[in-house]
Amino acid sequence: MSVSGLTITIPPGCDVRLSIIAPHSLVLVAPPGMAADLSMLLPVGVSGVFTFDRGLTWPDRKGCSAATALLANDSPLCFQFDGLADAMAFHKRLIAETVR
Repeated sequence: MSVSGLTITIPPGCDVRLSIIAPHSLVLVAPPGMAADLSMLLPVGVSGVFTFDRGLTWPDRKGCSAATALLANDSPLCFQFDGLADAMAFHKRLIAETVR
């Protein structure tokens, strides 16, 4: 399913959720022991925010590497999309590639 270098490694036990804060759709990823909810967006909560233009549903190699590195360091992440369909496609792929 994934192309070499285009995989985000989600450590076991991470919480991954789809959320909406109009007009944006978000996919929140929290390290083990933390809930992926909107409180992560409060100051000092999220370590990385990845934004996507409409029609894009997956980061490039640099984005995948950065997300993997931040998650390996127990840092919560937020992936922001302008379209719900794009966020849902990202969420589905992320869940499918997650090691459980």
